[in-house]
Amino acid sequence: MRFQDYKKQFNELDEKQKEQITEFTDALTKGYKDPVFFCEYFLGMPLHEGQKRFLRESDVIYNPKSTRKHILVPCNRWGKTVALAGKHIRYNFYKIGVDRETQLAALRDLRYQTLDLSPHSNQVLGCYNYIFDLLHSRFTTIVDGKKTTNKCKIQSFYKSKNDNKNRIEFSNNSTFFGASTGEDSGASLAGRQFGYISYDECVFSHHLRTELPGRIMSRTVDLNAPIDLVSTYDTEAKSQQYYFGLVKKALKKQNEWGITTGIYTDNIFLPEEVKESAKKKIMDEDFAKYRQVFLGEAVPSSVKVFEPEAVDQIFDITLKPKAPEYGHQYLISADWGGSDQGDPTIFLIIDYTTKPYQIVHHEFMKGGSPTLQFALLKTLKESYNNARIIMDTNALGGVLIKKLLKEMGVKVYDFDAHGGQKGEAVAQLKLAMTHQRNFEIIDGKIVEHNPNFGIIRSYPIPGLEDQLGAYEIKDEKLEQDYVVALYMAIWLLEKKDRQPDRQTYKITRRIR
Repeated sequence: MRFQDYKKQFNELDEKQKEQITEFTDALTKGYKDPVFFCEYFLGMPLHEGQKRFLRESDVIYNPKSTRKHILVPCNRWGKTVALAGKHIRYNFYKIGVDRETQLAALRDLRYQTLDLSPHSNQVLGCYNYIFDLLHSRFTTIVDGKKTTNKCKIQSFYKSKNDNKNRIEFSNNSTFFGASTGEDSGASLAGRQFGYISYDECVFSHHLRTELPGRIMSRTVDLNAPIDLVSTYDTEAKSQQYYFGLVKKALKKQNEWGITTGIYTDNIFLPEEVKESAKKKIMDEDFAKYRQVFLGEAVPSSVKVFEPEAVDQIFDITLKPKAPEYGHQYLISADWGGSDQGDPTIFLIIDYTTKPYQIVHHEFMKGGSPTLQFALLKTLKESYNNARIIMDTNALGGVLIKKLLKEMGVKVYDFDAHGGQKGEAVAQLKLAMTHQRNFEIIDGKIVEHNPNFGIIRSYPIPGLEDQLGAYEIKDEKLEQDYVVALYMAIWLLEKKDRQPDRQTYKITRRIR
């Protein structure tokens, strides 16, 4: 139909009909520009201020300065998943990312899809079900003490769903997909492109560090699509340390990620008496749990050895690996592997001339020739000013290497992990990481009074950061090669060499 024909039909309508059409047309334009308006007007979806802030701060249309990479760190029961559901509906409704100059008919027929990821299939179902409920006016919430159900104005937008594949198809040839990364680290996404990707509860991923660049971001290239990482902290989650580092840098504007945080009191749809009762109960029982559940803070784990703040403090993005410097003293800590499929061999080279100690070089070797590993160690020793060497001589290859080095006149410091030194070494590492740390907990948030605490610094080493963040007292089933190399080195420098500095570790809790 030609434009003139549409215009003629419009002119034949009565004033009330014209007003309704004009209002709806204006709303379509406004909904494209403002995600909050879209959710409230078209979906009849009540939003609290925190959800509105997230939708607008992370949106590439409303906020053109958005980096297209956004992190949402809410507390529990904040309403993150339903906010994601509204965002997915809007992206599919307008096919955001497609060139707006595309003709209307071509835009309607163009295939388009968004994706919601989660390590757990149950979490994927959350977003999937919210989308279905919102479009069928079945989403219920409590507003001003009364139970209400949303009134969706675009129910015809829904076309069909497939529960087995967590797929919802819409009337404009767009599709929502929900997928779990728990089994294949996102490998099943290969060959697809999406207009928007959300990763709900991403902290529970076992492979977040490698999934993001390799298998997720590559699925956004064609439409320059945005990505939202969404998760509450959890002390036992596998990717907690990596996620913590991303969040901390985003808050300081030190990376490309935008960020929105959310606390429990944001959610006005939870009855006030329920919130206060839960808050008092958790605060009385476990203050750390209160910080996690109500404030969305990262808190120490009862089983993890090293606190996330102390781990993050080691790594400085401005540092780079360093070549040997004249007059400096170096230590090489070697944790031997050797098997092609088993543990790797790790070398850490530490400059201990002054404090803080600095990791200036590292080597990671999986399998390969023991002769080459030995030759590399010898070369590194000579290059780094005749560096000292420490290793566990009971470890695979340790005894043989020690004998070879001894025959060449090279002294090796013994570390006996089975002779009681391991516990001492882990304790020394924890003390070194928290040296002169002085902080307060104010309103549930950590305020560091000595931002330069700790006597270990390093350029970013992803393997070391992840292993320190995941390290537990019972470490038999953990990847720990980097941690072993580091705690052997610190044990020698702080325990064996008997450095005179004393640890100061002060914790003050104050709630305002």
